[in-house]
Amino acid sequence: MSLPMEILSPRQIGPLLAAGRAAADVLDAVAAHIAPGVSTAALDEVARAAMAGVGARSAAEGYGPPHQVPFPGAVCTSIGRVVCHGVPRRDEWLRDGDVINVDVAVDKDGYFGDTSRTFGVGDVDDEAARLMAVTEAAMWRGIRALVTGARLSAVGQAIEPFVTAAGFAVVPDYGGHGIGRAMHTAPHVSHVVGRRRGPRLVAGMALTVEPIVCTGRPAARTRRDGWTVVTVDGGRTAQFEHTVLLTDQGPRVTTLGAAERARGLDEGGPLPGP
Repeated sequence: MSLPMEILSPRQIGPLLAAGRAAADVLDAVAAHIAPGVSTAALDEVARAAMAGVGARSAAEGYGPPHQVPFPGAVCTSIGRVVCHGVPRRDEWLRDGDVINVDVAVDKDGYFGDTSRTFGVGDVDDEAARLMAVTEAAMWRGIRALVTGARLSAVGQAIEPFVTAAGFAVVPDYGGHGIGRAMHTAPHVSHVVGRRRGPRLVAGMALTVEPIVCTGRPAARTRRDGWTVVTVDGGRTAQFEHTVLLTDQGPRVTTLGAAERARGLDEGGPLPGP
């Protein structure tokens, strides 16, 4: 369902930044409610209220290709072995030690912001903590590769070897995408090393970088609900995602959360390492 790639004009940058900030604010609101005993449906309700508060609507709810049941939630809530597209449910509660990814995509005044984070619930084990740390670092490595003049394949080259060296694997079937006046546009952003170099990066492109990393084999399947994707071997997963605007001065992240903004990342500060 991707549309052709678009290059945003200077007058379109302001609305794109506003959509990204709205998505980040919604995710921050949901993050504050993540705790053992909370249902994923309750998190979805928090997201709906937060979207209304920032003047945005969910870009996920009602989304879907022809002949598929539209996605029923305002956000995706993916726990443990769920790779992506987890559907919020009233009978699904967070447990101590879980890892949960919350994916927020919003439409604000015709422009889109898309972001996700993985959270540890209560006390998580060392493997889960390292999985989340490696995945977030991999995302930032991919973002730093978005330099005008480079090829899009630089993202996967920055991410996959780093993840593999850490003892994890990137799920290859899901990647980032162009974004702007539609939630999904070309190009597809691969997070693994491939033979195709992809288009040359130019200022005005907006892309998401959103690697999904797993503890076991990176094979996945979709459950009968048509949306929830899980690892075949039961391995746990983590995902982090930002929307990024390409500029001649370097990548500009539009979906920084409050904690990231407090570190000055949206004021020209250096992007996180390694």
